[in-house]
Amino acid sequence: MINFSRLLKVRETALDVKKHHNKRADEVPKHLIRYANVKAPMVAWNITRKCNFSCDICHLDSALEAESDELTTQEALEFIDQMASIKVPMISVYGGEPLTRDDFFILAGHAHNKGLRVILSSNAVLITEDTAREIAESGISYVGIDMDGFSQIGGVMDVVAGLEKALPAMKYLRDAGVGCGVRITIGDFNLSEMPSIVKTIEKAGLKRFAVCQHFGDRAWKTVKEERREIIDFLIDYAMKNPEMEVVTEQLYDDGVYLMQRVAEREPEL
Repeated sequence: MINFSRLLKVRETALDVKKHHNKRADEVPKHLIRYANVKAPMVAWNITRKCNFSCDICHLDSALEAESDELTTQEALEFIDQMASIKVPMISVYGGEPLTRDDFFILAGHAHNKGLRVILSSNAVLITEDTAREIAESGISYVGIDMDGFSQIGGVMDVVAGLEKALPAMKYLRDAGVGCGVRITIGDFNLSEMPSIVKTIEKAGLKRFAVCQHFGDRAWKTVKEERREIIDFLIDYAMKNPEMEVVTEQLYDDGVYLMQRVAEREPEL
């Protein structure tokens, strides 16, 4: 994950990254923890394969039913204990759709009580007003809404239409005091829509969005020139809109390009 906004918003942010990168996680501000000298990794946990969508670009090849060998409640609780024992600072919970697990809130609450920061990735279909309150009560600090399911309309990815469908869930989360943002997949099918997509995100009142590209057999891939256009757009947008947090995921080589842009802007760094 590369946080464009924090690395571009102000010069001091880049300097802070350099200043804190050799410190322990408990010695740095929470928003800089990813740059600290963390002995234990931040964990991305695919908690189930079960999902209520069947997206063409799913990285996990999710299904309508859970796998028979998925962790039981007790096994999952023990896994959380193991993560806490080695001081994992944060877990990002993915699926499938994590909310399809009947014991999800038991697990999330246990992780929170053990001192782990918990972030949920969800397609938002199951997030009702009551569910949003449960999410807040279990200690989850942030929900990233994956737009791939909502956006797959008639076999075509339409992120703008997908965002409109997810608006109620976003409102429920905000009303419950839970931070939320959206995660969108880019490719040749929606490159030209990026300006419309960010305008819709602004209209929804969100303060954070993540852009990603999947890889593998189901990927829609962009060519080098298109990738650069996307990153240039995101860099310019982040610099002009400091109130919005812009993040890229699974686009790690773009960090090199971002570094070049930062070096042009702040050569003394």
